[in-house]
Amino acid sequence: MQHLTVTDMFGNVLPVTDLEKAIAEESLGAAMQENYHTEPFAYVDGLKRPIAEQAGQRALMRDYHQDVLDKLLVLKLQQQHQLGFIAGCWGHTFDAAQGMQSIRLVACNAGKRLIAAEMLVGNSWRSLTTCELKALADTLSAGKVLLDPLAHGLTVTATLPAWAQAQAVSKVA
Repeated sequence: MQHLTVTDMFGNVLPVTDLEKAIAEESLGAAMQENYHTEPFAYVDGLKRPIAEQAGQRALMRDYHQDVLDKLLVLKLQQQHQLGFIAGCWGHTFDAAQGMQSIRLVACNAGKRLIAAEMLVGNSWRSLTTCELKALADTLSAGKVLLDPLAHGLTVTATLPAWAQAQAVSKVA
């Protein structure tokens, strides 16, 4: 189970047990029209305590809630990108005699593992052999490509590309 947290504007690390509920609650706070203020606080043994070094400073409660809401929305976006698939085209050399080959690939984003790949041969695509899949997976892993797919020209998608469905069904389950 993954433990999610956000850090508020005062440096408090807030645990997030239900992301959608937290977003809904902070949305209400951010929409406040009243000009309620809070002084900087820290949680000590679960209780709010003023931060002495920041005594006299104040923040609007709606600004506090908006700050937390913004951080929750970023967290949600990060979570969404952890789901789904990494897909795209990749150039790979299996042996020097053949040179660079055009590969299309799909990986499980959550597990960061290759689940389908095909090589362009002439005008058609063919599935990679087990040995080719292992070599490609090793290269992607060594280059940490699947940890930052966008930086390597790949995309993150919620759906499995149609071409990969037959190959990937057994590997995703």
